Amino acid sequence: MTWTSTDTGQVLLLAMAILGSLCIVWGMRTAAKRKREEGGPCN
Repeated sequence: MTWTSTDTGQVLLLAMAILGSLCIVWGMRTAAKRKREEGGPCN
């Protein structure tokens, strides 16, 4: 398998989508708890 710039772009898009989903889930969890003012890795 040859690695092309298109493959790299698709991997980057996939990684960004996964990180975005994690940030949304983390934000919802911290908003539901509201115990600390720290927040998560996506401040």
